[in-house]
Amino acid sequence: MMAPRVGEHHLGPLRSYSCSSAIPTDVWEEIFIHCLPLLEDPRFLPTDNTLFTPHVAPLLICQVCREWRQLAISLPRLWSFLKVVVSLGESHPPIGVITLWLKRSGTVPLALSLFQTNESEGNQVTTGTVLEIFKHYIHRWQHVRLDLASSLRHDRLRPHKRKAPLLEQLHMRYQRPEETTGSDPLEMFEEFPRLSTLSLPSITPIRFLADLGLTVPWNQLTYISIGHEVSVGKVLLLLTKCHTLKNCKFDVESIPDTGPRSMITHASLQSLELTSGPQGLADFLRMTTFPALNNIVVYEKGSPAELLAWPQEELNMFLERSATRLHHLGLHNTCIRSTHFIDLLRNPSLQTLTELVVVDNTDWIYSPCLSFSAMEMLTFGEHYNLLPALQCLRISGLGCLWSVDSKALVDMAESRCRRYEASAAARLRILQVQISLSEFPADYRRLKQLQKEGLDLEVNTSF
Repeated sequence: MMAPRVGEHHLGPLRSYSCSSAIPTDVWEEIFIHCLPLLEDPRFLPTDNTLFTPHVAPLLICQVCREWRQLAISLPRLWSFLKVVVSLGESHPPIGVITLWLKRSGTVPLALSLFQTNESEGNQVTTGTVLEIFKHYIHRWQHVRLDLASSLRHDRLRPHKRKAPLLEQLHMRYQRPEETTGSDPLEMFEEFPRLSTLSLPSITPIRFLADLGLTVPWNQLTYISIGHEVSVGKVLLLLTKCHTLKNCKFDVESIPDTGPRSMITHASLQSLELTSGPQGLADFLRMTTFPALNNIVVYEKGSPAELLAWPQEELNMFLERSATRLHHLGLHNTCIRSTHFIDLLRNPSLQTLTELVVVDNTDWIYSPCLSFSAMEMLTFGEHYNLLPALQCLRISGLGCLWSVDSKALVDMAESRCRRYEASAAARLRILQVQISLSEFPADYRRLKQLQKEGLDLEVNTSF
């Protein structure tokens, strides 16, 4: 007896519906479109082939019946998104299917994603073939993500001056950013007048850094991410050109250059992510004002001696000058001292904070930023009512909680889960911590009780 096809039991209830009914084709199209997987921002698409499977539309729709298959094939919008993964010298889906898929897409705008697992000979050749197929449709690119293992062999990325009139989002990343072709990957385009999202997390855009890429419509960008180290002055100059920018992510270096020397104010910037050493961060904060900012994430880098120079004074002045009200703050390996962290907790700009993330994977030689005093100040009670809007607290890393006993942590959590109304505050809804509780079973039971009462709890005991 022949076994049923995988997923056959899911299709049975659908077979009674016929496309020959009185339902118009455009209505069927909308129904089928709503069967497609929800596509998030192409920057965050999964890096595997889970989206190309018989269990996911549009391929699933084609299995229901002959009529549905014929109708699905005739609807270009169903074929407007394609995710390709290159692994072991082969593409998934195969080259022939890619060609057929894009042919079925007709003339509609395309969302394309290409992920190359490594730079083996076979993968390089196959990736080049896929790129060549993709570039044939560059005039229809709308949302594009290219995650490539290396740039050395991809001649197809070298300047061709193609027009991309529909391109709105572009994400381009090399897994080995130290290897460059010597040409700017953005020179592949002659123009992209509708571009609003530009993400180059590991690429050195040479001409871009030299003259800020004359073809880029700076005044309409809402998101930009540059992973290559950029001087503070260059970032400031870029911000003066991007008047509608709302989200940005930079790797900032304190390098002498010819950038703006006067302070800049950006009225629309809402989210700022910086990777920088303390000096670069201090220089940047000293020169900027962002009144609409509600999200700050800092990833620090540098030598042990440099990391000890956290720019607390510059940060306080920046927050006061911007008069901003933060919703999210992330501190990643900043080596901020506990006294500075306590000072930060008191800052008026943080009293609207809904999410606080502290990650500290530094060595034991650094003093922890989360001291007993800091945990005590985060506990609602007679003396303290700091961060009243906080709903999510994520703490991880070797250097975070080793000087804080588990009782202080649980006391804080209980106060924010049970006594928040007395403090006219929000309830803590999410708590993620990395702490050893094996020697403190009573404290662990208290946390588990809070979980039963509705706290979204995640305790990581591994270090």
